[in-house]
Amino acid sequence: MFNNYFKTALRSLYKNKVFTLINVLGLSLGIAMAILLGRFIQVELSYDQHFNAKDRIYRVYQETKINGRERTNISGSGLMAPTLESSFPEIEIAGRSHRVGSAVILNGDNRFVENSLAYADNGLLDILEVTFLEGNPSLSEPSDMVISKSLAEKVFGRSSGLVGQTIKVDNKALRISGVFKDLPKSSHYSPRSGFISNAGMNAYSWTRVGHLTYIRLLDQTNPEILEGKFPPIVDENILPVLPEGSEVTLKLYPVTKIWLSESEGLNGGGSKKALISFALIAFFILLIASINYINLATARSMRRIKEIGMRKVIGAKKSHLIIQFLFESIILCVISIFMGGFLAEMCTGLFNDLTGKEIEIGFLQNLNLLGLLIGFGVLLGLLSGLYPALYISSFRPTRILKSNSTGNKLNRNIRRVLVTVQFAISIGLIVSTIVVYNQTNFLLTKDLGYDSEQVLSVRLAQADTSELIKSQIQALPTVSGVAATNLLPATGDSGATFLIDDENGEEHRDVVSMASIDHDYLSMMKYRLLLGRDFSRDLATDQQSIIVNQTLVNKYGWEDPLGKEIRLGFGEGPNTFTVIGVVEDFNMLSLYQSVKPFAFFLKPQFDWGAQYIFARISTNETESTINQIREIYESVEKDRPFNSLFIDDYFARVYDSESKKGQVYFTFSILAIIVACIGLFGLASFVLQQKTKEIGIRKVLGASLNDIVILVSREFVLIILLSTLIASPLAYYFMQDWLQSFEYSIKINMGVFLISGLSAMIVAIVTISIQSLKTAKTNPVETLKYE
Repeated sequence: MFNNYFKTALRSLYKNKVFTLINVLGLSLGIAMAILLGRFIQVELSYDQHFNAKDRIYRVYQETKINGRERTNISGSGLMAPTLESSFPEIEIAGRSHRVGSAVILNGDNRFVENSLAYADNGLLDILEVTFLEGNPSLSEPSDMVISKSLAEKVFGRSSGLVGQTIKVDNKALRISGVFKDLPKSSHYSPRSGFISNAGMNAYSWTRVGHLTYIRLLDQTNPEILEGKFPPIVDENILPVLPEGSEVTLKLYPVTKIWLSESEGLNGGGSKKALISFALIAFFILLIASINYINLATARSMRRIKEIGMRKVIGAKKSHLIIQFLFESIILCVISIFMGGFLAEMCTGLFNDLTGKEIEIGFLQNLNLLGLLIGFGVLLGLLSGLYPALYISSFRPTRILKSNSTGNKLNRNIRRVLVTVQFAISIGLIVSTIVVYNQTNFLLTKDLGYDSEQVLSVRLAQADTSELIKSQIQALPTVSGVAATNLLPATGDSGATFLIDDENGEEHRDVVSMASIDHDYLSMMKYRLLLGRDFSRDLATDQQSIIVNQTLVNKYGWEDPLGKEIRLGFGEGPNTFTVIGVVEDFNMLSLYQSVKPFAFFLKPQFDWGAQYIFARISTNETESTINQIREIYESVEKDRPFNSLFIDDYFARVYDSESKKGQVYFTFSILAIIVACIGLFGLASFVLQQKTKEIGIRKVLGASLNDIVILVSREFVLIILLSTLIASPLAYYFMQDWLQSFEYSIKINMGVFLISGLSAMIVAIVTISIQSLKTAKTNPVETLKYE
């Protein structure tokens, strides 16, 4: 019996090739996209799930409020970890790490820059569950270092027999005490190439921050109760080194929530909002594909009404007819599932390039995924086949064989509702794509308050070589300006606490962001000076002068800021700095954050951290000029490889996640439209078949091709207009919520919705017109002989 059902189903699908092709193509494409997005979501949700004790591992962070300025800090003192471990028996073990930054590794002639090293202790290795391939997980001695298998192969060309070997990191000889298995990629913890013993760092204090603190709790420990015991630690150690009136709260954050945290300052690199967006896109695309199939399945079923009547006449039972319809539907859906799976495999590389991830599908190897997809195919087959099966099989043979109808009002209304839902989703995706693109473009093109175009940054090994390198670069004819600084835009914030008097003479203790610059920096970067002057080479007193931004002036209500002073610590003398100029506000960091009070100091004041040379290069000879700068650099710097990047590229990296999100929205919106139009193409074919005689009669009576196209398109145009009205307020709500994550954002205007609706309408009309023109061009003589 089932063999007969199977053969009949295959014969029916083969006989209706166009219907089968349209359904399989639309459904498999929708399933492929849903698989890719679903796998992406699965990878994002897998972050930090590999720890055996994942439910007991927490990162310590601080919520601070200093002079009304609230901030969340994941880094703190290096004393935090040992203090917590010794103070609270509920903590099984604590560990700490401090990122090394850009370090030069030297092994013989092999020299390169490594950006993924950290100072750490044995507690951190234990908490991160680092697996060692050889050696011991020991960071007890100041010269101890453990490296990953990947770094070992990069430095030595092998990963075994390395215990006891010595390498140089930033000219410091370190002994390798162990080689560990590469940390999982699905971990928020980013310095993963190697760990250097923090015993070699200088003495710790509560005023020196920059350390991450992790703890692992004992079983059955309530983290909220433990948090309630932290205030004495804050009162005794942290508050005494902060301005009076400061507020600090120590809190614990589960390691499993770090990657997708939406809290500012806690995020590990993922985005919960983006994940929800992608999940909705996957659901909507699958819904569009399923609607296509259900629409065409119900439409096609009405074309077989006489076939059902003949089967009943010759003795077919209602149950047999229902099973036959369901069999055909399930087979087609399962075929589409497998085609969608193979299509997803083929597109994995392109998808990885689009998202910046490294996901694998493993369609046939992943039994859970395969079972889920087959189950979905069977369910969709049942849902799409059940209604027409029950509806048509209930007709009496005499009614079926006398009827020329190919449908009823209920069927048509159901299809209209489904098509409306399809295009509402498609238009919503188009709106989202346009908003994301416009916001990303706004971020990349907004005036930051200075000119970073064609400015190359070069990292120096040491500050005292800057003048020598700078003078040689300045001599190049293709370089229009050169300057030195210790702060690279878009990469981080540096600051210190100062005493500042407001216009009324009231003293405030405040954190001021800062940069140490030379005499040429402000003019070369084209900062706009509102008041006062730039630093002068002729005035030795400028070593105690500063140039501040408008935000700092406004915050303290200075009516005449020139001559005002800020003081580092207490007292007068060398710790007092006088304002000689005010620059227009600028964005040193990303546009996710508002402008902060900022002060420029003249080098070498506060000239700590990395050092950079900035050079503005002619756009005509970029590559050759960079090569000349490289030669100059390498003639002076012997210890550090040449490393350069245009400042605009740094900002592009900051917004890379938003850019990739926009690309995903755009790509999948286009694909969603394609899937919707595949269904529309099939539905238009069905409608035109119904109207074949009507079209023939209209042509005989003088109707033109345009009249025929308008006749068929009119209903779909109304549907798209309704879809636009439904999609617009929903899309506006969700995109407005997304834009609130930016300190600076665009405004959504009505043009976005008009363009989206018009785009969908044009695509739909073109799709329908292709079919309409084909039917309209048919000879009326042939048309009126139809059926």
